[in-house]
Amino acid sequence: MATFITRLKNKDCIKVTEEILKEYKYIKLGLKTLREQLELIDEDIISLPAVGCSERVQMSLSGSPTEDSALEIIEQKKMIEKKIEENEALIKAVDRGLNNLDLIHRQVIEYTMIDKQNWVYICDKLKYSETQLREKKKEAIKSLSYALFGYDISDEDNLLKRI
Repeated sequence: MATFITRLKNKDCIKVTEEILKEYKYIKLGLKTLREQLELIDEDIISLPAVGCSERVQMSLSGSPTEDSALEIIEQKKMIEKKIEENEALIKAVDRGLNNLDLIHRQVIEYTMIDKQNWVYICDKLKYSETQLREKKKEAIKSLSYALFGYDISDEDNLLKRI
């Protein structure tokens, strides 16, 4: 029974790894967008009347509109900073996993999962048969899932928390 649960969780990790690789480019683009949003929020904080007048603002319990706006903007900034940290950690983990793969395994992952090329093009480019490349893709995804989630993943319920 325990090996079945472990096998099931390993399959889940592989599926999550595949999804991460499929969305890898978009995660990187989203990170750039988040950084731009963070810069805009910094400008919003400076443009607030009370904050723009002095560096130090004393917040009272009265709940003035300026204070409420400042608190909302600060909360948004913290949320975006947290998203940036999570995405950077994910990208770093994927990059580290890709760099640890052999050249052929890395190329297969980049062409199939990240660049979304078709098998005919990849076979022609890498000079392997489709069957060989599909097997190398399976091996590479398994290696990447170990790099992302660790070798022993059976104790973890939330897979993305491992990254």
